[in-house]
Amino acid sequence: MRDGIILSPRTTQPQVPTAPRLDTALGASLRSAFLPSLSNRDLLSGVPINGSLGTAVVGQFGRGQAFTGVLTASEMVMPGASAYPFVLVWAGRLTAIVTSPAPIYVSINGGAGNAHYIIGGSSTQVVYTTRNNFGTVDQLAVTPPGGSSINVDLLIIAQSLSATDHRIYCNGVMAASTVDSGVPVSAFDRIGLCGTTTANDHHTYFAGFGRRGLMDSYARRATLTSTAFWGELFPPQQRRIWVPAAGAATGTIPLVGRGPGFALAGRGGIAGSRAA
Repeated sequence: MRDGIILSPRTTQPQVPTAPRLDTALGASLRSAFLPSLSNRDLLSGVPINGSLGTAVVGQFGRGQAFTGVLTASEMVMPGASAYPFVLVWAGRLTAIVTSPAPIYVSINGGAGNAHYIIGGSSTQVVYTTRNNFGTVDQLAVTPPGGSSINVDLLIIAQSLSATDHRIYCNGVMAASTVDSGVPVSAFDRIGLCGTTTANDHHTYFAGFGRRGLMDSYARRATLTSTAFWGELFPPQQRRIWVPAAGAATGTIPLVGRGPGFALAGRGGIAGSRAA
């Protein structure tokens, strides 16, 4: 008998803390990444989560953390980011229409008037909000397929490629804005998993912050299905099997493709161009 390994794409989060993959555009973009139900630290930097971790919840994405009713921010230090692009990535559920707390945001320590974050704009919309140096507030709204933003599984990528180029992708649907929201007064160096203004109402399965812009076609496809989203973020699941020795080879057997399947672009451009 010889052993082989079957690779299958993920449809949920990993069951143990796992660093994002580096061979996909989405994974390689990330500078901070969190699976709050599995680890109380940034998967990339090791920085611990400060504040409340919420309570455990189980859903179709796996194990998440429910921040419902939490009033204390879960905010962490992250590597400073002072220049575009900025990319927010989030998988979870909004459980009520609460427009103030953000299930993911980046900000500047002590720098009010500078923040990029995702909120629930209404029962039908998710909103990506950007503001820099007390400048114009841009609120970019998108309606998920099915018309509801509450108590549905949401896969979201929101990115600002420049001061006048903001985009959000939610479950495969995209919206864009050219409103000039200015530039940060200094480097974004804080990332949070819930806000502090009023009680939070969301479940978080994954949260991350990236520094490499993504192509529209790639970001839309990566948020379209669980297999696409989790498959681009984390390595495929592996299962060892035993096969007869005669005529058999030992090796890796791809069961199906690895998700959206895009190659990385060069460091100077937007990642996510289709591989030849």
